[in-house]
Parts: sequence; C-alpha cells; structure tokens
Amino acid sequence: NDSQESSDSVEENEHSVDSSSCDGSIRAQDSHVKVVIFSKDRPWQLQQLVRSMRLDEKRGTTIPETTISLQLLLHITEEYQAAYEAVIASIERTITSATNIFMTCHRENTKSLTSFQCLMENIVEVDAEEKPSHWMFITDDCILLVSLQTLLQTAMYAFYSNTKVKCFLSRLHPGISWTQTRSLPSPPPRSCLRFLPGRTPHDRGAYVYPLERGELDWAYPWDLSGGIYKHDLVKKIIENLKSTDGLSHPNRMEIDGN
Repeated sequence: NDSQESSDSVEENEHSVDSSSCDGSIRAQDSHVKVVIFSKDRPWQLQQLVRSMRLDEKRGTTIPETTISLQLLLHITEEYQAAYEAVIASIERTITSATNIFMTCHRENTKSLTSFQCLMENIVEVDAEEKPSHWMFITDDCILLVSLQTLLQTAMYAFYSNTKVKCFLSRLHPGISWTQTRSLPSPPPRSCLRFLPGRTPHDRGAYVYPLERGELDWAYPWDLSGGIYKHDLVKKIIENLKSTDGLSHPNRMEIDGN
C-alpha cells in the first residue's frame, strides 16, 4: 500500500511524518468511503473481487469501522443478466447484518440517459448528508489481499496523519518493480519511501513518497484499480472530464484523469 504526496521540496518529504500536518478534527472512524466497482460482462470476476473484500469480517468492538457505500457500476448484456443477479443477491445476503456497509447498483444503458457519463456524474453529485469523505475505485479484475475494511483503515490513517497525502494506491508495493500494462521495469523510488506504521494489529502500515520522484506506475496517481482519494479531488477531476470524452469509458476516465 502506498500513498503519494505533493510537496514544496523533496527534502521536506524525506523527513518523518510531521505531526503538525495531522488533521485532528477527523478520525478514521468518522470516515465514509464510496467504493465504486466497475464491471462489464464479467460476473464471475466480480464475485471473486467481492469475496476477497471479506465484507462479513468481524473486527471486534475496539476497532473503529469505516462506513462503506458500495456502488456497483455495471454494464450487462443479456446473456450475463442472470449471473449478475445471482452475484448481487449474494452480496446483499453477505452485508445484511452489517451496520456500516450499504450497496447501490447502477446499470449502464448506452441507448438511454443511463450512459457511463451520466452514471458517474450522478454518483459524484451527492447531497450534504451523504457526502463521503473519500472515494475508492476498483475494477472487477482485481483481488484484494487484505479485507476491504483493513485496507480502508490503512488508507484513512495515511490521509489523516499527513495532510500532504493526495492519494492512496493500494496496488503498489516496494516489492513490485514491473509494470504489467506496459511490460517495462517500474522501480519503486526507494530512496524517498517513508514507512508510516499502522495503529492496530489489522493495519500493516503504508509507504509515503513524493510523486515527482516516481516513474511509470509510481507516477500514475489517478488509478481506477484500487486508488483511494478525497471527495473534493474526485469531484474536481470529474468536473474537468465533462468537457472532454473522459467520461465515455472507464479506461478513458483513467487516462484523461491523469
């Protein structure tokens, strides 16, 4: 898990986390994260992703829980309709006893007003009462190696421990030095990685680094494969993409968002 931060100078970022940057007014247990899952005609992959999230995980009363709003953004052709309905029903059964997890399904229809762009605009345009503190984007070909609740707790602590942190990229790790999408070496910026220890046994901690020191995957801040962002940043990016074709497709949204 890695967090990217912007900075006035690289030297400043290479020091330990500055407690003066901490936002004491918000704590992880106050967080509300909207998790947008993109899935197109891959119900089995969606099922495996959701299973890896361990939505029914019991964490105990001493561990603060983040409120999670699952937003399934689905593109379904007729032959996959029944399989998707079964997956959705399975998710509903899993979260039925959870007090902090909710789900909404958004179905894309290119022949009506429920196009991808309309769905994204509607998802982001929330009223003040349901305004999330953060957003997570993930595609149905991803698998989590820790529970979703654990991942979000780690991300929230990274955000609230240092206000310079702009995004949390859950698919990066210092042990991964190859970019699959471009089939090229993508070495981590090891000289400026700073470890931020976790606060609980569930929290494994994260690495923080200045974005300008990264290359390839390590300089790709807007990531729909597990990226986590503050609400205001997401809203700003979506607004900027309205004037382009950036909301025509998830791939376009990621490329133009960067």
